[in-house]
Amino acid sequence: MWKWKLKKSKFFPLVKCSEKTLLGNWGTISQDGLMIKRGYSWDGCSPKFKIFGITFGTWDGRNDCLKYPSLVHDILCQFPNPLERAEIDKIFYEMMKKVDFSFAKLYYYAVRCYSVTMRRK
Repeated sequence: MWKWKLKKSKFFPLVKCSEKTLLGNWGTISQDGLMIKRGYSWDGCSPKFKIFGITFGTWDGRNDCLKYPSLVHDILCQFPNPLERAEIDKIFYEMMKKVDFSFAKLYYYAVRCYSVTMRRK
């Protein structure tokens, strides 16, 4: 069971690339921006796990402010696309700053460290 599921398609003009690319059956990225289709599901920031119905793991911010930054990061990391992983992580960071998330730098460094250790530069 996912934490969130898009009830309607969502467009993000911040995320662009020169060539139109399909992201599985769930979205498209182009020079206009990123469109994620209704029905896409994700768990927010990772890692998370449940014990007896209680969720433990990475916090999604006060009032779930990282809902959409984690959505964009998730779909861009999940499906092959022309963006480098460093660009994807930078987009995540910029979106976190835009919602005034206090730990944006910490989360950014965490995803960058993960990317480097997994050799997804």
